[in-house]
Amino acid sequence: MKSLKKNSKKEIPKISLWGIDDIKTFNAIHYHEWVPENLPQYCPHKKTHFVTSFIVSGELKSYIDFREYEMVPGFSALVNPNQIHWIEVKRPQFVEAYVLAFSKKFLDKLDIRPSVKITINAAEEHIKIAPGEDAEILRKLFQSIIEEFQRDGERANFIVCKLMEALLTKFDQIHPSKKSSFKKSAPLYLQFLTALDESISENHRVSYYAELLGTSEKSLNRACQEVAGETAQQVIHHKINYEARRLLHFSKTSAKEIAYKTGFRDPVQFSKFFKHHNSRTPMEYRRQLFSQKKYMS
Repeated sequence: MKSLKKNSKKEIPKISLWGIDDIKTFNAIHYHEWVPENLPQYCPHKKTHFVTSFIVSGELKSYIDFREYEMVPGFSALVNPNQIHWIEVKRPQFVEAYVLAFSKKFLDKLDIRPSVKITINAAEEHIKIAPGEDAEILRKLFQSIIEEFQRDGERANFIVCKLMEALLTKFDQIHPSKKSSFKKSAPLYLQFLTALDESISENHRVSYYAELLGTSEKSLNRACQEVAGETAQQVIHHKINYEARRLLHFSKTSAKEIAYKTGFRDPVQFSKFFKHHNSRTPMEYRRQLFSQKKYMS
């Protein structure tokens, strides 16, 4: 696991568990030990990959963006690279958990519905399953994936992929988010979300993304309306605003720097944009956070 610099409080750090990358695209561990006193995961961070876990024993607190969750036996969740995450250990304790980490390259090769991939990739979609009647099914899936992963040979890799497809599809079926009516345009919408992740700091124009994806603005708008109930431009603005709010919450980056990071050449225009969507300027928004003493150290 890569370590973090202690003085890098201004930026939101990005960490990699077990060096997951395009070469090593997947890893699975059965964690069962006393939780260390210091881990990079104890501070707000982003991951370079997707991570999903299932708690067998122990009690932790998990934070995904602006929400807090109690991680108790039977709890399961998935964090994607777009989200800010950290955990809090209530007390020194022995924790047992199944943990799976995988890259986007691994996700892309899985044979799952586009609607499932959209749910997994969405920055604001929190895939978390509270303990319940599905807990035993999830536990067995996690356990089987780890056991198969520890075996050698191509057949084991094939089985791991099939089990991961079953796990992620199960997540999509039972996690308590509002379901959209996904149609044939879902793959185009998923490509649009991926393009936004890569280019939002450089371009806000619908025409740019339509050309990049080899489609028309009309088709891109239709896909966004069918899947998200918004125009393509509204999806872009939603993405910009959400990222700006997270940077104001979890980093000490100045409003001017946030403007550039979210694709604005003029900080004044960014301030007007932010106030339009949040009824206050970026600095007013941050001052309110400090006064509430939430999320900021």
